[in-house]
Amino acid sequence: MDGIEFRWSVTTKSLEVLNLQKKFGKNFAVKDISFHVGAGEIVGLVGLNGAGKTTALKIILGLIQADSGSVSIDTGTERRRGDIGFLPEESDFSFLLTGYETLLFAAALAGKIFYVEEVFNKTGIFYAKDKRIGTYSKGMKRRLGLACALVTLPKLIILDEPQSGLDPLGRRGLASILEEERSKGNSILIASHDLNETAEICDRVVVIHKGRDIAVLEREKISDGKLKEKFFELIESDLAECVAK
Repeated sequence: MDGIEFRWSVTTKSLEVLNLQKKFGKNFAVKDISFHVGAGEIVGLVGLNGAGKTTALKIILGLIQADSGSVSIDTGTERRRGDIGFLPEESDFSFLLTGYETLLFAAALAGKIFYVEEVFNKTGIFYAKDKRIGTYSKGMKRRLGLACALVTLPKLIILDEPQSGLDPLGRRGLASILEEERSKGNSILIASHDLNETAEICDRVVVIHKGRDIAVLEREKISDGKLKEKFFELIESDLAECVAK
């Protein structure tokens, strides 16, 4: 893989991942994963811890290089890194900075400092913008990380375990924000092992197990609590197939 391929014409697929493979030593972290995220869609990558979700995200973002496969990103605009917003599983902030200073820095990197206060309001931590991050709770840091991902007004939003550390009110706020972003035609990719929350907000779910995509489930198959049942059915079937081989 030569790296991320950016295409700048408008298509129905903002992100297309084809046959990704990545080994660490002799072990596959990602093995032949393929999926796509369309404009105005929320797609979830679900799997157990160590399934390969975060590795796949890092390849998509260009943070690590795949051994083979391809990633195409099309935001429909002139080329800008600010068109991609990313929330990592763990956000490493300077405890000495305030939330406002941190978000202002993230916005300045993309030249969009005018949206800082708007995003603070949207993520529900405007009241803490002048407090040092060392005083923030885990949930507040998570909201700040989400604000950093959104402040560039990205067309493609990639979130790794976004519900982690959020209380029920924070999770409801997250779902509302993602629904708003979807309504704007933006594309959202979520990696999570929280099956219930993911099923509620996603249009489609890709089930990853041991580095492979073993199923793609459309909305009608994951609604009304069906995802958890289907997920374990797929995992157990895959384990049984591996043992048989």
